[in-house]
Amino acid sequence: MSRRITTFGAVLVFVAAVALVDQPVSADMGAPIDATGAPTQSQARMRYVALGGAHSCVVMADGTVRCFGSSRYGQLGLGAVREVGASGDTSGVSLAVAHAPATPLGAAARMVAAGGEHTCAVLVDDTVQCWGRASFGQLGLGDQVARGDNDGEMGAALPRVDLGTGRSATAIAAGTTHTCALLDNATVKCWGDNWRGQLGVGDTANRGDAAAEMGDALPAVAFAAGRTATAIAAGGDHTCAILDDASLVCWGANSFGQLGQDSKSVLGDNESVATISPVAIGAVLAVALGDAHTCAITIAAQLVCFGNGGNGRLGTNDSQNRGDDADEMAALSTIAFGAARSVRAVAAGGSHTCALLDDATTRCFGNGASGRLGTNDSSDRGDQAGEMATVTALPLGADALGIFAGAAHTCALLDDATVRCFGDATDGQIGSDDTAALGDGAGEMEALRPVAFASAVATATEPTAPRSITATTTDSTVSLAWLAPASDGGAPITDYLVDYRDVSTTTWNRVADGESSVTSVTVSGLSTDVTYAFRVAAVNAVNRGAFSTQSMTATPTTTTTTTTTTTTTPTLPPASSRATPTTPSTSSTTTPTTTTPTTAVSTRTVAPTRRPRAPMVVDAFASYSTTLTDTHQRQLARYAQRLTRGDAVVCATFSTSPDVVSASGVRRATAVCRHLRRLVPGIRVQVVTRAPLSAADERRMGVRGAGVVRRILVQSLN
Repeated sequence: MSRRITTFGAVLVFVAAVALVDQPVSADMGAPIDATGAPTQSQARMRYVALGGAHSCVVMADGTVRCFGSSRYGQLGLGAVREVGASGDTSGVSLAVAHAPATPLGAAARMVAAGGEHTCAVLVDDTVQCWGRASFGQLGLGDQVARGDNDGEMGAALPRVDLGTGRSATAIAAGTTHTCALLDNATVKCWGDNWRGQLGVGDTANRGDAAAEMGDALPAVAFAAGRTATAIAAGGDHTCAILDDASLVCWGANSFGQLGQDSKSVLGDNESVATISPVAIGAVLAVALGDAHTCAITIAAQLVCFGNGGNGRLGTNDSQNRGDDADEMAALSTIAFGAARSVRAVAAGGSHTCALLDDATTRCFGNGASGRLGTNDSSDRGDQAGEMATVTALPLGADALGIFAGAAHTCALLDDATVRCFGDATDGQIGSDDTAALGDGAGEMEALRPVAFASAVATATEPTAPRSITATTTDSTVSLAWLAPASDGGAPITDYLVDYRDVSTTTWNRVADGESSVTSVTVSGLSTDVTYAFRVAAVNAVNRGAFSTQSMTATPTTTTTTTTTTTTTPTLPPASSRATPTTPSTSSTTTPTTTTPTTAVSTRTVAPTRRPRAPMVVDAFASYSTTLTDTHQRQLARYAQRLTRGDAVVCATFSTSPDVVSASGVRRATAVCRHLRRLVPGIRVQVVTRAPLSAADERRMGVRGAGVVRRILVQSLN
């Protein structure tokens, strides 16, 4: 980026262009709710445990990550330790789980993903770190050098993955030898092995294994015009994304029909993903990928699987492939788990599949070798006529919050805050401190013990979406009220974020109401006779939950003084339209009028026209992060209340030397100014770098010396 230097008072100013960006998305791994209103794997619990080829990793309640199994290539991130969970040793290269340290990372982890022989985590600062095998560039570090297999390579020494200027990650997915990230602007970038086009960039060249291939040089996956991604999943050599219209699109290897295209043609190797038709199963809530099969939870909270049918992993009572021949997808049946049962989560392993049902039970089918199905034997399930009707719930001793599948092992996260694993234990991947398989012998599941971690496992998740928004209008104001989410995720709700926009635009504005758990708000200063859309999300200590609406795809309607109620329960598209999925319409829209409201709502009121009185210092960003947190957004929302169109605002980062400019600081200041422009369209902004502060400046701002590091000063020039 070119810069010009000018003077601004007595300090140097570096001016950068500031442009509006798309609204951020949450780190959802699917849609926010299923048809019963229960959380699906879009909630954080399905991101706390990850199983790879022969290793497993778990996010703990304190944000640390603990891994067990094989570390031949450093996939546990424990340096000289080569194995955890295969013995009771308390020292040496093989350790018992309770005696193994946490994986050293640059910050606490929000989610973890395990590939064949590598592991990645999204940290709380929304950056990504990857470690383990790098032969194909799957670590995204510009070389083929393994990380985590030698001491001193992890923690702060492990580089963050460069996702591009100003970009951060909301989710991560790891395939056998490739990795994909869902970014904050709802795009997807993939790196690593690309021999079957699984990176989705129209060629077969690997990315991330050589210098200058990551960051801005790494192309994003191109989806159909107007479409963005809400969830990603990676399998053996294929990748899938759920798009913002709830459709599913897949690319990469397709020898068994795992792309759901009624053919065996590889896709993404010489064509754009934008040209690939959505999988003809209608709208979906969640997706999971195995080595060569794909399973999706439909909008009706039912499970369908396609691709390689060997061992019964598709749950079709045979071993036939689905999706590799004409007309098979249209004839695909959902898997029956019993009367009135719905599916909350799905996990696809190398050659087996497991489902978490709405009654908190789990059922597994497919390859039964080594006890990975948890049936106390090694028999396959789902490959013979009538077998699926006999698949019973696993005897886990507690209700399941999540289910996870690796190449040949399975783990369940239970509501007693334990993780229990079964199946192949050759490398310690089930954390039993032994190498004997579990789940393949009589009584083994009933006697299954939790993995013996030395600290508590994370079980809290972000809230589900707020329910039943109502809107009442008066002259220039709209009063909103809503019901609390069906689930707070296990942590109290601390705030509600309310966004609004003129339906003729695509830019959302955040209501500046501070931090409040009150389930109502009045937005004032709106234009009369203009239709607005609104959306609400709940926040707890874990993260922001899903918004109450997918308004970008809803069709707004106009109301006057009546009260309109939104619904967050989507409907199943008719079978005749499944080739073109429909999108749940859950937006609350209303047009302010000058009539008297029929319903009085007692709420807090937000007035957006106060003027700035003093500069504001934005809280320090996390190390390496250039992404605004919810705290930052609340600070800026309060400041924006005092700005009006035409005001001039400077966003300043600080330099410790007159001769050095921090690129990260400039990006942070740019992010602050961009956000202010979204909140107050029409203001003029400048991004500047200021040399060390004088003593007087430090006293005025209330910060000293290193206190300005990673902070941004916001100052109005009016």
